Amino acid sequence: MAQLPGGVTAQGILELPVEALRAAGLSAAKAASIRELAARVAGGELPLESLASLPDEEVVASLSRIRGIGRWTAEMFLIFSLRRLDVWPVGDHGVRQGYATIHGLGSPPRPGELLELGERYRPYRTALAWYCWRAAETVLPEE
Repeated sequence: MAQLPGGVTAQGILELPVEALRAAGLSAAKAASIRELAARVAGGELPLESLASLPDEEVVASLSRIRGIGRWTAEMFLIFSLRRLDVWPVGDHGVRQGYATIHGLGSPPRPGELLELGERYRPYRTALAWYCWRAAETVLPEE
């Protein structure tokens, strides 16, 4: 973002007018969430660097206290920022759809079912999630 010449920092986000976030394509709700996250990080209430040392569920709980951040967002943070190997985002539609494709199911399993089905892939469920996402994007030939 050209308006953050020093890179994206919590303080830099807080110094931006809300209109700049909106002009970047964020909804009012997303802009408010990002500003709340930035305020908590800048104020020391949420030290992002300490999240890496926490267990997954504590990371999810810490991030979910912020408006607009729920389990799915926290799980994506675990996967893509903290690079955790055993995250199983059962609420993700792509994961559910991809699992159904891989296993030849007629319909995607419900999150509770998928949670149980994923147990056999522990401790590498993040890799399974990645394969499920790819399978969900794959167009299969009709039989």
